[in-house]
Amino acid sequence: MGNSGILFNHAYGIQQVKEVDGLMLVRIRNPWGQGEWTGKFADEDEAWDDHKGLKEKLNYVFKNDGNWWMKYDDFCAHFNKLYLCKIFPSTWSQYSIAGEWAGNSAGGPYPVEAEPEPDNHDGPRNDTNDKWFNNPQFRLSVSKKTNLILSLMQEDVKVSKRPYIPVNFLVVRVKSKRDRLWEIEKKDIVLEASGGLQRFGQREITKNCTLLPEYDKKPCHYMIIPNTEDCPDKKEQERPFFLRVFSSEPMELVQMPDTIEQQFKNKWS
Repeated sequence: MGNSGILFNHAYGIQQVKEVDGLMLVRIRNPWGQGEWTGKFADEDEAWDDHKGLKEKLNYVFKNDGNWWMKYDDFCAHFNKLYLCKIFPSTWSQYSIAGEWAGNSAGGPYPVEAEPEPDNHDGPRNDTNDKWFNNPQFRLSVSKKTNLILSLMQEDVKVSKRPYIPVNFLVVRVKSKRDRLWEIEKKDIVLEASGGLQRFGQREITKNCTLLPEYDKKPCHYMIIPNTEDCPDKKEQERPFFLRVFSSEPMELVQMPDTIEQQFKNKWS
């Protein structure tokens, strides 16, 4: 325990965040039910005397119960990690798929955007000759406006004994319900999880989006394509992943068949 009463490497819960009389305050709970903060605004601290009526406004009673208030600045100074936990309504559904980038399906990063061709009035079309299209693809279909939370997660480093690598995923609007995605028009990209140039290894990427069953008054579907980013060691790109989709409405999620690559030797004579 540090001299502030906070245990090192111990998880605490945030109960409330309030601004009262110009003070930014955070209410913390120790799940053990004992052991509390001893700094400013700790129970019986003199700071309470400088702010008459503050306890009543917060409906707070001094007790040795593992609960306390502290200034937001002190919270930032004494805690170095914050984890957000979303509690889903019972009406939401969860879909979980264990996948893998291995061999041909380790297709690598999304290709750099090509320059628009002179006769292409729909905008640039990306060339996927670099094998990106070999990555695992998952077709998603909705029947009404649907809010989604998508998560792409790597195996825990303590289990895999391998460092996290930069990964990404796209959500792309498609017309066909049967075919894999081979080429992309920019206007059809609904979501790119890791946009920009700053790519770094992390265990999980989570993004929100809203999907509709129609686009331009025509039925449509969506393809989720997870991929690894550039790795100096190509073998590092081969690893398992976990794709989770949380959905506000019923939907259909189907993994598309892997690509098949064949080579034939012949000659012109």
